[in-house]
Amino acid sequence: MTRQRGNRLEGLNPAIKTHILRLGFADRWAYFRWCSRNGFKQVLKKSLPDREAEIEVREREQRRRDEQARIHHNPEVFIREACHKRIQPEQLSRRGWRSIAQTLAFDDASPEFQSGLTEFLTWLHRKSDFLLEQDSGWTPYLRAATRLYLYRQNWIRKPKTWSPRSYNARKQFASLAQHLFVRYPVPTFMEAAWFDTCDGGALKRRWYIHLASGRNMRTAPELPMPLTKMTAHYFLQAPSGCRILEAFRWAQVRALGGDERLALAVAKTWLGESYENSAFWDSVIRYFIEHPALPLTQIPATIDFLQAQKYKVRECLTGPGMVETIQPPQPKLRMHGRSLQTLLRQIERWQKEEKKLAGVHDLYFKKSGINGFLWSPTKRQDEYWTIRELLSGADLIREGRALNHCVGTYARYCTAGWCSLWSLERHQKGKVEKCQTLEVDDEREIVQCAGHNNRDPSSEEMKVVRKWAESARLKISPNVLAA
Repeated sequence: MTRQRGNRLEGLNPAIKTHILRLGFADRWAYFRWCSRNGFKQVLKKSLPDREAEIEVREREQRRRDEQARIHHNPEVFIREACHKRIQPEQLSRRGWRSIAQTLAFDDASPEFQSGLTEFLTWLHRKSDFLLEQDSGWTPYLRAATRLYLYRQNWIRKPKTWSPRSYNARKQFASLAQHLFVRYPVPTFMEAAWFDTCDGGALKRRWYIHLASGRNMRTAPELPMPLTKMTAHYFLQAPSGCRILEAFRWAQVRALGGDERLALAVAKTWLGESYENSAFWDSVIRYFIEHPALPLTQIPATIDFLQAQKYKVRECLTGPGMVETIQPPQPKLRMHGRSLQTLLRQIERWQKEEKKLAGVHDLYFKKSGINGFLWSPTKRQDEYWTIRELLSGADLIREGRALNHCVGTYARYCTAGWCSLWSLERHQKGKVEKCQTLEVDDEREIVQCAGHNNRDPSSEEMKVVRKWAESARLKISPNVLAA
């Protein structure tokens, strides 16, 4: 049965009933919730000082609401108050207005700056439709307009000589930016510089002003890559759907001879935002151009594969609080002479392996309690055999890559304690050769031996395995003995 709340003021002491109504609450439950939020006791017996304290807090709340309503219904007043830091953003109830107040409250701003920004924004609000455009999320255009003012020393025309020629907010903003800065045409995608909130946003705005003044993009500051004349030419022709950094990669592909579809496919990968290891990635782009049979849909996977093989360093847990680094498997990888069909097969195999090994890198296993093994048949200190337990996903992945088998997929079984995995290694004159991976089940039986490409153990390796089994009191499966 549910309790009917409704108006629950009947039957109350007249003094507390009058007090609750004066505070503006229709029932005791709303009153209790308000008391809880403001640190007052949730009881119906209040002394006169307690009631007066509650009335004072409630009146303060009402005054704040009235002030916010006055500001919210007059954007120009709001802009002026926010620019002069006479509004505390945390006291604003509406999130959009709170964000605007934070945007306009510049630290250490001079009175001249505050007045100038106020004048610019209030004029812009009267003149345009975009400054407080609700459909665009309120703050993006206001923040962008504020950045226009921050670069006022680069204005080539006065703002008040501008008039909008469109009802579209984005077109109005672009028109204003062009009016203020542009002597020579600037690509459409460069307009995003004024909306960029990342650390590199200021640099992109410098590029915008650089181009707007008619200077060559090759001489712009802090470019992500050196530009040839051809690359700079194509940069100005990049599609409007490109981000600014993506346009550099698009232009590079076009300058090297790639068509527009290939250029866009490469630019839309993470290479469109990263420009490290440029010599290698230049060779990759040339490879793409030289092999038009490579499907464009395979471009992202190909780039991810090459990055993983040549540069990706992984950090893996090898025990509680212990981190181990796994170096990339092919740090000397080159594109020269590489067959497209072979590359596609490698990518397919790598994708399957990555799917199988998802999460394995961060696993580690409890010790099985079985002793490892060290044995030298010649009694020489620089020539001996070892059998050691693999205790982490990182170990399994290294083992699998060295011997080209799927031991990494056994990580879950090791975590569950169903088996333990061991590496048989040969040490000769300071060099270590991985020879076999051994599986021991939870009944202390060696049930599997797998060498490179899953080959069977040699007679010499089997001799070491037998000696270890004897030393550690392990059984050997008939299948292993038969091999």
